[in-house]
Amino acid sequence: MKKIYLYLIIVAILIIIGVFFGFKQAGGLALLGIGNEIRKRKKEIKKAKKEAEQAEQNYEETKAQNDKEIAEAGEDVEQKTYDNADDARDGINDLLDSNGDS
Repeated sequence: MKKIYLYLIIVAILIIIGVFFGFKQAGGLALLGIGNEIRKRKKEIKKAKKEAEQAEQNYEETKAQNDKEIAEAGEDVEQKTYDNADDARDGINDLLDSNGDS
């Protein structure tokens, strides 16, 4: 927004100079500069919206893929069953001694 204010100040100065010196065209030329800035900003906003939509689409695709992989991984896990306390104790000790290497 600061550039627009700068352009408006420049336009006002050029119009005042134009009134005093008879150069009314100077104000019109300044307005063309502001118009170019507005068009440039509209293009930038449009481009940013497209990029945001693409990023959201990529996020949704990645999330769906990860959810699918998590579901598949959950199905492959084999659960150990223990029939007595000694086997359960040995299983817990093995788990604690493995340091997360499995």
